[in-house]
Amino acid sequence: MAKILDIKQLGDPILREKAIEVKNIHDPELKSFTDDLIKTMIEKDNGIGISAPQVGRSEQIFIFGDVIEEEDKEIIETYIAINPKILSHSDTTDEDWEGCLSVPERWALIKRYEKVDVEYFTLEGKKIKATLGGLAGRVFQHEIDHLNGILFIDKTKSPHDIYTEEEFQKLMEENQHSEIKKA
Repeated sequence: MAKILDIKQLGDPILREKAIEVKNIHDPELKSFTDDLIKTMIEKDNGIGISAPQVGRSEQIFIFGDVIEEEDKEIIETYIAINPKILSHSDTTDEDWEGCLSVPERWALIKRYEKVDVEYFTLEGKKIKATLGGLAGRVFQHEIDHLNGILFIDKTKSPHDIYTEEEFQKLMEENQHSEIKKA
């Protein structure tokens, strides 16, 4: 049965390390670990992505999600990425709000590539190559940063661009924006 893992918080050294490549994708323990990662992400407030380093394991594994519209409701489709890479990216960028389970109650406008060509392995060892845009592309880039020891707050232009949860909610009410997901 999957369990909820403790999420490492800003200041924990593992969040600043470069994660190591997974050598044995077929290790049976990996399935149990990814089940735990998914359960942890789902149980945490608005999570739509989580990386192994965020739960104290320095390996190139993350879960990323995308919101799918189905029969007048939103469902989150999750994907497991092992040894992921960004192969190329669009020339264009987009700026949007991001939060992070490891940097709770903080938000910032972060510039990301609009589209990324990616490669990763599934639990079954299948190599996936895809072009991701929108939310899935943004979350993939956010999680790749985690595997390289980079947090979303490192990508702000200034510390003044980081908002508390209270400031963010006030700003969203003023601008009538919808709820934002945390990766």
